[in-house]
Amino acid sequence: MEQRQKLQHGSSPTIKTKLLAGGIAGASETMTTYPFEFLKTLRQLPESTTSPRPSSISLLRSTVRNHGVPGLYAGCTALASSNALKSSIRFFAFSSSKDWLNNLKIVNATLATALDGITAGIAESVLVVTPAEALKTRMIEAGRVRVNHTEPGMVEIVRQIAREEGISAFWKGTAPVVGKQAVNFGVGQRWPGLAGRVSTTLAIGALSGVMTVYASMPFDNLKTRIQSARGQYTGLLDCAMKIAQKEGISAFWGGTTPRLIRLMLSSGITFTVYEQVVQFVSLRPGSQSKMSV
Repeated sequence: MEQRQKLQHGSSPTIKTKLLAGGIAGASETMTTYPFEFLKTLRQLPESTTSPRPSSISLLRSTVRNHGVPGLYAGCTALASSNALKSSIRFFAFSSSKDWLNNLKIVNATLATALDGITAGIAESVLVVTPAEALKTRMIEAGRVRVNHTEPGMVEIVRQIAREEGISAFWKGTAPVVGKQAVNFGVGQRWPGLAGRVSTTLAIGALSGVMTVYASMPFDNLKTRIQSARGQYTGLLDCAMKIAQKEGISAFWGGTTPRLIRLMLSSGITFTVYEQVVQFVSLRPGSQSKMSV
């Protein structure tokens, strides 16, 4: 109990502890909420746009019926693998940009923070998020059409894409991914500044999350369509025009409900697991001397 109180009121965990806790928390969140990501992606894929469009519940039932519960985790390995790497890229890009701008001494703190965030967002979008999302989308598509009831593995899908379409195929949809990350950053930065008391902060945080989802869904849908093996588009504008003409404006918000549910669950799961892991590691015998202030 005494160690717990010291942890809460004094020293902070080491970088290693933070990385370990962050990795476990990210993996836990991904495994728990991934079925919602799976359903969101299914609703966005071209073959899911027949009339009437299948609901998330009908897709859930058909997937479990045909492929079992593991079918809901098609593509999960790609997303889980990218999460840890994404955090590292984001931290490195943010820190490097911050150091560079500080050395220039010509940008005020507020603008510098915004530029640091934008730089980190673009870096993680190009280096990690886009190829990971492309792989996840293809794995979900492949999982829907199994051969001999066997789901193609991540390495097999990577080889297939590289062999048939070239390495550049992993960067299809880069523009909408960057757009999505920019919207997430912009909306997320704006609303928390209005917070006051804890209850107000929580309420505005939830509202900010909902606003972020609805504002970024068009980019999310465009990204999935462009990355799909069945999507034949020459670019972002071509994809947007074809969706609008053939399916209507509402198609840009396909899969919103599963994504909202995942958002509501993810923050709580990530924060809870992170805190528990930090507490467990920090309270181990001999760990107190390794804590850094």
